[in-house]
Amino acid sequence: MICLGMRNLALAIAAVGLGACTSELCDRADAEAALLAAAPGETVVLGDCELEGPLRVPPGVTLAGTGGTVVVAPRESGAIVAIGGGAPTVIRDLRVRVDGRIGVLLRGGGAVEVRRVAVEARRGIALGAAELASLILEDVTLAGPVTGDNAEDARWVRVAPAPADPAPCPTPGACDCEPGALDADAERVCTAEGRWATWTATFGLVLSRVARAELTGVSARGFAAWGALLDESVVTWRGGAVTDTLGVGVRQVGGALSLAGVALETTRAGLRGDRPYALIATDGARLDAAGLAVRDNERYGLLVHESVAHLTDVTASGNGDAALWISECDEAVLDGAASRFSDNGFAAIVVVGSSGVRVEGATVEGTREVERAVGAIGLLRVGDGVHVTGARGPIRLAGLRLTDNARAGVTVELGAGAVTFEGVTVSGTGAQLGAVAGRASGAGRLTAESPPGWDAGIAREGATSANDLAFTGAFAAVTEALPGLVPPPGNVLGVVAPMF
Repeated sequence: MICLGMRNLALAIAAVGLGACTSELCDRADAEAALLAAAPGETVVLGDCELEGPLRVPPGVTLAGTGGTVVVAPRESGAIVAIGGGAPTVIRDLRVRVDGRIGVLLRGGGAVEVRRVAVEARRGIALGAAELASLILEDVTLAGPVTGDNAEDARWVRVAPAPADPAPCPTPGACDCEPGALDADAERVCTAEGRWATWTATFGLVLSRVARAELTGVSARGFAAWGALLDESVVTWRGGAVTDTLGVGVRQVGGALSLAGVALETTRAGLRGDRPYALIATDGARLDAAGLAVRDNERYGLLVHESVAHLTDVTASGNGDAALWISECDEAVLDGAASRFSDNGFAAIVVVGSSGVRVEGATVEGTREVERAVGAIGLLRVGDGVHVTGARGPIRLAGLRLTDNARAGVTVELGAGAVTFEGVTVSGTGAQLGAVAGRASGAGRLTAESPPGWDAGIAREGATSANDLAFTGAFAAVTEALPGLVPPPGNVLGVVAPMF
């Protein structure tokens, strides 16, 4: 073990020889020298102090703090850069403050472990990893500057994780600034498009092509674009939360993600007008989740598009739009007796353009009727428990109880794909519908139709029996696969931290 925090490296090494490590001062040069000299399996210990990065951790070396250690990422750089080793490279027991581009960057083809680390990001990315064979994150907290109190600030309308590369204005005479420029106090940067943007913490966690990542007790809070970006990685995430994101809580692009006991909460649009999502899974991703909580997101909860999903015991409440949107999927399952969808807007569950979908055992209640813009269709006013359109193959709803949903418990488009029911109960009061069906009659519209036997397996209670029998005419329905454009991931680490 090599202890840092002494006046110089020689004193530190002497202290280790005596079995003591009494910190007086922290010196960056000593830290760099100790890390450079360390062999795989050795530990470099930082003192109870603040050091400026970047500190580079070689393969197989451990960088440890003492509880009060803070490593700072300066304006144009990062705090800690670690290279994966055959034996794990380890970072533990310290804090990181990001005043520059990235807090912790992990790369190389080996293994890295990060334990009991807190990153407070004022700018850039809190923690990023690329091309690792193995990654363990345990008790890691990532915090950005966005809160419920400041989410409506105008400064978040246009944000950037780092300055753009210096370049001429791409459209002469139409730029507000020269790309790559900083304003006088370095609070704003000029984007590649020649527009001022707030330089802030836009990404919490970024994983790119990580072969195996195990996350335990990892949380990301308060980032101005995405809480976590998981790009072509295989990730298991147990415990923790992603909250207070202005944009997308978790963005999964391909790969596989397994969530257990994770909360996705309070994603917001702020003043941007973009559609926020708690989670988006696309590009052939595999998403498995158990005990997932999706709560109080300003707009959408989960969007699963052209991917595979198995969701068990999901609770979703207080979301402004669809809590679960399944789009153009060939295999998706929601099950579990503890699955409960309550007080969501527009629809609790939307299934569009899909086949091989099963929704079983859930309770769906209190969906609110709201008007929303959907794709190119325009405004639709919907308030359904389960909303199924454009089925391309079998869709099965079983063991569901749908209660007090503002417009209808179940809405189904009749067509090529068979939608079947078993043990489904719908109930409502007043003008609420139980289960209604129709055929497409234009963009965003179905015309009611009730062929014999279409609703076999559905039991109606309360006012729904009479209301469904009397229901005629056209009604609003989702006839597009996606609610809007899905943000692409881009080469985030390459743009923000090209120097590493």
